Amino acid sequence: ISEGCVGACAFCCVRFARGALFSYPKETIVRRASQAVSEGAKEIWITSQDNGAYGLDIKTNLAELLRECCKIEGKFLIRVGMMNPDHVLRMLPELIDAYKDEKIFKFLHLPVQSGDNETLRRMNRRYTVQEFMTIVNSSRKEIPEITLATDVICGFPGESQEAFERTLELVEDVQPDIV
Repeated sequence: ISEGCVGACAFCCVRFARGALFSYPKETIVRRASQAVSEGAKEIWITSQDNGAYGLDIKTNLAELLRECCKIEGKFLIRVGMMNPDHVLRMLPELIDAYKDEKIFKFLHLPVQSGDNETLRRMNRRYTVQEFMTIVNSSRKEIPEITLATDVICGFPGESQEAFERTLELVEDVQPDIV
């Protein structure tokens, strides 16, 4: 649905390898998904380097795209790929509402990377542990059957034993389905 990135994470080369964010027009994506369904597709995978950033460059967002895709006639499911927490925060109520549609797989891939705010800051991530938890708690409250996947980076340069322990505690507290 898009290419490139708007982030500058200390550990990532996507911005250099893929360039700045380029979101494909919503109408183009919906048309392609509709065509795939008419040709017999049973699953549509919405994917990019960071689905949460979709539309920042074209004045739309992932929640709007999902709502439009759910209007496509036919029996199919939409699987949504990874979204970074900072982008999800901007559209959280809208996104949760879109996820409630029966055509959306109840799967949320939300990388936390660390359970320590100082480590997140050094990673140049643009959210806190508390903001990650807001997304998780809100999603689980509204969609109890949601499957949560997350990513964790262990041994990030400068990570202390205490910071690592906070990450372990977060994983134990959150109990993601996939790490």
